[in-house]
Amino acid sequence: MHDAGGILNVACTWGDLPAPTVDVTDLAISDHRMLQWSSNLCRPPPVYETRVSRPWRSFDPDTFRADLESSALYNERRYMNMDGDSLAALYDSTITGLLDQQVLARVTTCHRRPSSLWFEDECRQAKRALRSQGKVLRCAGLLLDNTSSVAAA
Repeated sequence: MHDAGGILNVACTWGDLPAPTVDVTDLAISDHRMLQWSSNLCRPPPVYETRVSRPWRSFDPDTFRADLESSALYNERRYMNMDGDSLAALYDSTITGLLDQQVLARVTTCHRRPSSLWFEDECRQAKRALRSQGKVLRCAGLLLDNTSSVAAA
């Protein structure tokens, strides 16, 4: 508040919260007053999610093909009398086993952050496109010099 009138400070809250009680304190050192109020600023508890991923860069298709050809999936006598569920289970266990030999699955726990309300699909797509273009340019060696016209663009 100011002695000459007018509003210089505004306390804003969410519509579903009660209006704060504002205390006005005269510090006697200026023609301004100090405004003081309390707010409930409790953060929501963090949310963690567990993900399973594989480092696919170490995947070698030739090794995988050779291992697959020596597996039970290439032995017709092994699955000739199996029903559909058993065949699906054999396929899943064989492929998973071969991948576990070559590309181990990793379990990671990540802190999931809520997205901002303004960060919708259009923003997400633009961010992906920009990062993709940056990756292509870095691989081509065009972003090595920050003064180049490509880097400026």
